[in-house]
Amino acid sequence: ILPFSPKHVVITKLVSQFGLLVHCTNKGIDLGVRSVLIDQSFDFRFRVNLRKTTNYSCIFSWPGIVRTFDIFRADRDDRNHSSTDGFFPWAPKHVVIINKLTTHARLIVHCTNENKDLGIKELAYGASFDFRFHVNFRKTTTYICSFEWPKNKVRFDIFSTYRDDNVFSKVGVCRECIWYIYEPAPCRAKRDGGASICFGWDS
Repeated sequence: ILPFSPKHVVITKLVSQFGLLVHCTNKGIDLGVRSVLIDQSFDFRFRVNLRKTTNYSCIFSWPGIVRTFDIFRADRDDRNHSSTDGFFPWAPKHVVIINKLTTHARLIVHCTNENKDLGIKELAYGASFDFRFHVNFRKTTTYICSFEWPKNKVRFDIFSTYRDDNVFSKVGVCRECIWYIYEPAPCRAKRDGGASICFGWDS
């Protein structure tokens, strides 16, 4: 990726009743202290510098706890994304599934493809389950998941090469494929941090 590429960082608080204080800085910019409540977000935009050394570090604090994390590092987060994704096989993918059921019910998730069974996962509200893989040589990789909560059981292709690793797809290519699971629909976060894209259940 060339220098000066635009970036959009979105920090979302998913769990805990306590407010979260976020303070992000880089060498030349202090974004100030922000208070983020549950299901709220704080976001900022910038461009990677010429030397590709851009780094934003954030302090996260909530009652009794303070933690620091590099929320953006050019050497980690601006590595070449377009060399394989959408064009060639073996592109690395990271699928993240987040329980956002409006009833706050526990979500039972079971994901498989033709060669792997990832096991049954039980997610509390706001909790997540993730897995990594590479698109196969024939670019036919598909992961199917069943989702179950009280009185409901549905299925959905959580990863489809045709939809999620195809430059001609209407919804775009994802490397970090982040899914929010609601009762009416599964929704995939957009790479630019905009509104999520929601789909119908397969069954």
